Amino acid sequence: MINFEAPFNFTSIGQVSFNVFKEIVKKEEVAFFPVGKNADPSSFKLSESEKSQVQMSFRNSLKYDRNDKTVCIFHIKDSEKSVGREQDLLTFHETDRLTDYEVNVLNQKKRVLVTSKYTKEVFDSFLNGVDVVYCPLGFDSASFHRIEKQPTDIITFGLRGKLESRKNTLRVLCAWVKTFGGDPRYRLDCSIYNSFYPEEQQTKEITDCLPDKCLPWNVNMLPFLASNELYNKVLNNADIDLTGMSSCEGFNLPLFQSLCIGKQCIVLNAHVHKDYCNSENSILIEPNGMVDAIDNRFFVEGNIVSQGEWFDFKESDLVDAMLLAAKKGAVRNTEGEKLQDWTYEKTADIILS
Repeated sequence: MINFEAPFNFTSIGQVSFNVFKEIVKKEEVAFFPVGKNADPSSFKLSESEKSQVQMSFRNSLKYDRNDKTVCIFHIKDSEKSVGREQDLLTFHETDRLTDYEVNVLNQKKRVLVTSKYTKEVFDSFLNGVDVVYCPLGFDSASFHRIEKQPTDIITFGLRGKLESRKNTLRVLCAWVKTFGGDPRYRLDCSIYNSFYPEEQQTKEITDCLPDKCLPWNVNMLPFLASNELYNKVLNNADIDLTGMSSCEGFNLPLFQSLCIGKQCIVLNAHVHKDYCNSENSILIEPNGMVDAIDNRFFVEGNIVSQGEWFDFKESDLVDAMLLAAKKGAVRNTEGEKLQDWTYEKTADIILS
């Protein structure tokens, strides 16, 4: 039996956890211990077989053994507790260094698995005695697939992920508005709702960042998307994805999924992006240095976690890349679609090895 500690909800880490679970349960009996927010399967379209597997795995947790292999998928903070005597932790990290607290927590693990080669380099330079294993994620083919669009003269850009400084959401939005705002040839769809702070505050930040303090008519702010089915439709509606302008990511699922369904993508050529993006499948922007990883909300100076720096870029380089992408328009990204070969089965095999 495998003790499996992981979120089971709508968040990105919850999506990863469920996809890993689906592969592990094909090979091992699982005792599932949900962590973080309450277990919520509503984002997933579960088959009757999958529902049965989840229910059985929850029941297995009532008879778990602390000596069994224990795998946890969670943030470094709050991963100290474990149902197993030894624990393998699959985690995500988004700066160029570790704090003393993070080092101490990670050094207690049997193995630490990371989804980014950049993160592995950071961890290897700080940790002593714990095995750090590169464990890339895969394409969720059960939830995401290409939907062919009706031909149109309008080019649609997409901006995804939580509204957050690290992801450069407002910088990208502002640059797009200055370049294409009010131009009937272009649209921008934004799926940037952040469930971790008030909607009114998000609306104010969006408005304040814009040149005229108001959204042009060709920017569409989408509400929170409660299911993968809806999210897949939204990803497919775009011709060009801008989510790759994040300054640091553990993996960047929206970008990866957009590439896999054949969308043109503009990408900051740094951190995990370098693992699966190249000049053949992406329009790359080189970073121009580093900036302090501080947003006074999720990355707070002096905190016990998430300290360090992120990669930065010049707005003019982003504008040039958007203009280049606009010329390509809705051309299918067949090189990006090759990333569908990255599967969660391979992820699970590394975890179980």
